[in-house]
Amino acid sequence: QAASPRFYRALYSCLLSPSLPTSSKAPMLLSLAFKALQQDTSQARTAAFIKRILQVVLHAPSGFACGGLLVISEVLKSR
Repeated sequence: QAASPRFYRALYSCLLSPSLPTSSKAPMLLSLAFKALQQDTSQARTAAFIKRILQVVLHAPSGFACGGLLVISEVLKSR
């Protein structure tokens, strides 16, 4: 079952939160993003999420940056 556009919009905006990279919930959000992107059928939306994650990891601490890049790598492998 596909998630609603409202879910993707909320997840997309959460990724830009300035406190996300240092939050204790960051791994959970990256996991949720990974699962959502795995099931998403829209290539345009997946590309937008990948761009957003790259924007965030550029200015994030190394642990979060590695996690974000790993999510992108695994999503691209599956497509």
